[in-house]
Amino acid sequence: MKIVTILFFLIFSITTTAQLKIGDKAPDFKLWLTDGSIITQKETKGKIVVFKFWFTTCVPCITGISKLNTLVKKYKNKDILFIAPAIDRSDIVKHFLSRVKFDFKVAYSANDVSQLYNTKGIFPSYFIVDKSGRIAYIDSAAKKSREIDLEKKIISLIGK
Repeated sequence: MKIVTILFFLIFSITTTAQLKIGDKAPDFKLWLTDGSIITQKETKGKIVVFKFWFTTCVPCITGISKLNTLVKKYKNKDILFIAPAIDRSDIVKHFLSRVKFDFKVAYSANDVSQLYNTKGIFPSYFIVDKSGRIAYIDSAAKKSREIDLEKKIISLIGK
């Protein structure tokens, strides 16, 4: 049943949403985080935002988490938010996080936000939003992102 739900979501998201491009205004969002807080686009103004769209049973989504944690630690004193919207329900995400350390701000039940950004429905997908609220980096379907690619873009945005 879970596979059928995910397939429906992927087909629905591919057929109903326009694809974002570099330079586009980032879509508005509201995310419920596992720490009990809510974050919206309003709280991200003037900050660089690194999004990782994922789900807990996606092997490519979880293999690079420890390297992503290193990025979070390295840039913790900068105006950067690392946010990982998962499409899984709260209980599933919290169970996963009880076993795996993930230093991003982790959101759950983020299907709606995933559909806005991750229009191809490919996981994991990475998006970086610059301080002015524009899309500065996209890796959705290319499977090219490595932590070094994300870091290069972060460094270039910090300097602006």
